[in-house]
Amino acid sequence: GKEVERRRKREEKRRAELEMTKEQKEKEKEKFFDAEQERQRREVEEKRLREEKRRAELEMTKEQKEKEKEKHFEAEQERQRREAEERRQRDEKRRAEMEMTKEQKEKEKEKLFEAEQERQRKEVEERRQREEKRRAELEIQREKKEREKEKIFEAEQERHKREAEEKRLREERRRAELEMTKEEKEREKERLFEIEQQKKRMEEERRKEAAELRRLELEAFKEKQEMEKYQKAYEEGLAARNREEEEKRRRKEKEAEEAEALKSGRQPFKGIEELRERPIVEGLDAGNLETHLSDEEFKKVLGYERAEFYEQPKWKRTSLKQKAGLF
Repeated sequence: GKEVERRRKREEKRRAELEMTKEQKEKEKEKFFDAEQERQRREVEEKRLREEKRRAELEMTKEQKEKEKEKHFEAEQERQRREAEERRQRDEKRRAEMEMTKEQKEKEKEKLFEAEQERQRKEVEERRQREEKRRAELEIQREKKEREKEKIFEAEQERHKREAEEKRLREERRRAELEMTKEEKEREKERLFEIEQQKKRMEEERRKEAAELRRLELEAFKEKQEMEKYQKAYEEGLAARNREEEEKRRRKEKEAEEAEALKSGRQPFKGIEELRERPIVEGLDAGNLETHLSDEEFKKVLGYERAEFYEQPKWKRTSLKQKAGLF
């Protein structure tokens, strides 16, 4: 067991060293790539400058060309010096990295090993949580399926019961029909015939009533048209007089109603709702409940002034009273 543990530790150590070496190589590659990019950028910049200088040289005199050459030489020297300095710095940095002590490497390996152990522990914990969640979901699904099966079974049982009950009722009805005597059948036929005759008579009466109602509606429509023509013909000339007469008639009717109420000892009512309850009060005219309404409620409930309402046909007054709940 100790040999296996030592072998495992050596393997972990070797893996950590390989990973650290890979990281160092990756860093060196990145540094080299950055330096190469910087060098290419400088070369491009220098090339651009050389092109600009070449164009400028074509326009310069010999003396200016000499000066430019000197400047170019100095710039080239400076560039070479910078590159040499950068190479020296890179070499020093590489040597510093290679000179890392063994103790630092061991510390790095230990950190990497601890991080790996922590990662594995987290993975195990996550895997355990996923398994628990999966088990819970499977349990919920299983319970749901069981409940659905129970519901289906209960519905099937209920359907079988209904079918059995319907079958029993059909059998009983069939037996009752078979046991019915001829005399009972004749009586049933006569009863059905009488019911059919009665239905026909009622249908005939309904047709007559509908025809009579249509006739009355036509008469009312014609009467209404005539009234409208009459009103249109005399409206402009007699509007003022009609209003005066209407006011006088209203006052007289109101006075007459008040006098009649005082004579008959009739109690006043609060409104339409109280009248609809049909209160048993002395002096209440149950056949003409609308007479107990005030003028304002009369127009609000029946849609007409009191005088205009009594000018309407009887069938229309009855219909309006039925809709208002006063018939």
